[in-house]
Amino acid sequence: MILGSQRFILWLVAVLLIIPLLIKGHCSSRNKGTAVAFSHPSPAQIIVRIKGSVPSPGIYRFPDGTTITSVINMTIAASADKVMVKGTPGTLLKSGDIICLRPDGEKKLELTIGCMNAKELMVLGIPLQPDLLTADDWDALPGIGPELAKRIVFDRQINGDFYSVDALKRVPGIAEGKISQIREYFASR
Repeated sequence: MILGSQRFILWLVAVLLIIPLLIKGHCSSRNKGTAVAFSHPSPAQIIVRIKGSVPSPGIYRFPDGTTITSVINMTIAASADKVMVKGTPGTLLKSGDIICLRPDGEKKLELTIGCMNAKELMVLGIPLQPDLLTADDWDALPGIGPELAKRIVFDRQINGDFYSVDALKRVPGIAEGKISQIREYFASR
């Protein structure tokens, strides 16, 4: 009888250990989403990197239509009147912009706007614009080496903008296969 009661107690302990696992598995969220680095921004959002003399540099999502002044007010400890903006403070930001704040003496900050490189844009799922890419940006794309990247930039300088990734066919060494290999990184027009 002692052996039977030990089995019963062992069985009871096993059941008590399994019940929390079943409850946790049943109640956990099924919609985990995707990792931020590989998610695609919704059309109503922009992704901007903030760097320089700021309390929390990093990559941020803002609603579409966000201006430089709005970002200063939302993310930076300094008030907007202490920031000298190169350009218009009411300028709308777009995905891929970099806002850089640097001290400019007299307790003021100088704000400049740049653009993320192609590698950052690809990781964040932000579509590339073929007319804005440098040779280094083109080289970051799969199947495009440094020589082809130089030919692409040279062609754009001589013949004008591409406007879409399909126009790359005019560059010697690029055929439909190469374009289909990189199409996913560009905005469709």
